[in-house]
Amino acid sequence: MNEQGFYFIAVLVVLFAVIGLFSYQTAVYNNHIESSSAKVEGLKQQGNKTLVKPFLEEVLVFLSSDRTDEHEFQEDSFDCEYFTRMLIKNASRNGLDAYSVIIKWEDMFLGHNIVGFDTRDAGMVFVEPQSDEVIDISPGSEYLGKIIQEYHVCKE
Repeated sequence: MNEQGFYFIAVLVVLFAVIGLFSYQTAVYNNHIESSSAKVEGLKQQGNKTLVKPFLEEVLVFLSSDRTDEHEFQEDSFDCEYFTRMLIKNASRNGLDAYSVIIKWEDMFLGHNIVGFDTRDAGMVFVEPQSDEVIDISPGSEYLGKIIQEYHVCKE
């Protein structure tokens, strides 16, 4: 190989190294931007969509237009779990972050599902998806004629 061929190969190697380094740095930068934006207060990434930690007023406006509560309860096909999943899906489609909440009744094996919105101004707000009613589910309180032993917010 002559000297000119050697320099040509050396230039190509350096060029590919620079392009590779640039591509790597760009990927790292883009990944950092994506992960940093998810840490912004009140934002959460879900797939391609950014969900907002809403204000209470935003939740109430959403509930007034959502039609989940207009469905009829059916024991084995459209129960509290289905209402909860539907309301969460609709909230997500509207950019609002919402969670499934499981209520455990005192002295009972079965429980109940509702929706929780972790709001910026009122903390966790609990909603009965079958009626859009904002409810109190403090342990020891009564709801639907039963005493609440505990509840769990399912954040993932």
